[in-house]
Amino acid sequence: MVKSSPSPYHQIIAIYCRNAQGDLLAVSGPCKIAFQEYWVSPENSLKPFILNSSTAVSTAAVFPAPEFSHIQREAESISTSKTVLTSVYEYKSPSESQIRGVMAEECIVGSEKEFYWWFIKLILTGSRLDLCEAQGTYNRHAISLAHHVTEVFSKQLRNIAHDDMWHIGYGKEAFETSIMFYTSRNATIRMVLPAFPCKSTSPDKVLGTSPDKGEELSLRRIHMFIQETKKIYPPGVELSIVSDGHVFSDCIGADDTIVDKYGEELVEMRDKLFGVGAGKEIPFMGLYEMFRLDEQSTNLTQEVIPETKVPVFINTVHTAEADLCRLILVASCGIDGESLRANIEKSDPAALALYRGFIRFMSEDLAFHPSMRGTSKSKQKKIAAKIAFEMLKRNQAYSNLIEVLFPFHIRLSIHAHRNDGPKFGINLLGRSDCRTTISLLDEIPESSDELLHIPTPWHNCVIRIVGKSGWFVVKLKIVMAGVMEGVCTMDYIGGMNGCGGYLVVTMAH
Repeated sequence: MVKSSPSPYHQIIAIYCRNAQGDLLAVSGPCKIAFQEYWVSPENSLKPFILNSSTAVSTAAVFPAPEFSHIQREAESISTSKTVLTSVYEYKSPSESQIRGVMAEECIVGSEKEFYWWFIKLILTGSRLDLCEAQGTYNRHAISLAHHVTEVFSKQLRNIAHDDMWHIGYGKEAFETSIMFYTSRNATIRMVLPAFPCKSTSPDKVLGTSPDKGEELSLRRIHMFIQETKKIYPPGVELSIVSDGHVFSDCIGADDTIVDKYGEELVEMRDKLFGVGAGKEIPFMGLYEMFRLDEQSTNLTQEVIPETKVPVFINTVHTAEADLCRLILVASCGIDGESLRANIEKSDPAALALYRGFIRFMSEDLAFHPSMRGTSKSKQKKIAAKIAFEMLKRNQAYSNLIEVLFPFHIRLSIHAHRNDGPKFGINLLGRSDCRTTISLLDEIPESSDELLHIPTPWHNCVIRIVGKSGWFVVKLKIVMAGVMEGVCTMDYIGGMNGCGGYLVVTMAH
């Protein structure tokens, strides 16, 4: 996917942690390997200044506290071998013995500098780096635990893509290595999943706007994976769900208020199903929490954010909070649209498949939206293509944000990745007890190689068919067509005590 852009994210070389003596504890970022080599190299002209606190220059306007420091010098780029203006920002949290750092090659000047500093501060204080100061012990026990946890993940959650590299490539080994970061420290394994945005706006697909049996089964599957992991690895798993609802809501025709309500109801469902303590194992958060806008210390105002275009193609209800979050996302982590378009036109497989998938989904979801009334099919398709392109850009921006805020989390996805890292696809509606179908009569399974097409509860409804075992995942229009044609009847079973509602379908004989 496209990486080039003038946004602050694209100036970052590496995010790291070190001890007071200057030894690296952990490194993440686009130039991770090069940075590790540079750090220990005699040619590292920045390190002496970094370690000598008396030469650290406090950036008072943005970094007023003594925990922050800023070194800026002309230095040879570790990625291009050219001499560039390089900055190192560091932060010492009062609760940690380690020192967090960000190295960046700076090309942002003028009025945009304050926003750039805000973003660097967000990474230094908000990135999940607290485990880095604990040194890992990579012994046989840690390796064995990582292997067994990997087996549980593969059995309980892993999606199997048509070009899956889990076994035939190095996907399984990559996953085990990521798990070993935690088992070597006897620490809770941390995973992050962008998902649960809101229900589709298409009445052809879902029962309504609230979580139902599909979300319940998905949460139960995640919870089961965590409990099974605990049996072999007591520190367990924390699987953070970072909702992408407000990333895309204005694109998919969903009101921001509906997204908020869906998220609140999901939290309520989780707590009723597993108890309020489940928030520690399955925490929910969105852009507002990720940008830490709920903290009084946040000094970001809209005037500080660089002039940024966030296109709007259809009419939805916006909230000021969600609009601000989308603006920050695009300004801080956005990608270059022209480069993305060039990738699509060159038929880059991943970009092209995702683009086509978004077009197809948007054509389906927006067909009934009030903004599309009286609009011809050809115009609808053009609008869907524009929205799909914007969604591609935001999808990558959101991925970039997760990369810097969750640098050592294992990254999960509801897209059908090849499972060779850094992202691993999961199936929220399990293979054994949930079947997809496009026909109630012969139960033909839904099949697609599109990257978007792992079945999710927010694009489908979950039904029981009398006389059949397990659950079926279908588009609502399939059931409605069956009822209209006299093929079946249906009854709605309401949810209670955290359990979601669903349809019971009785086939005509």
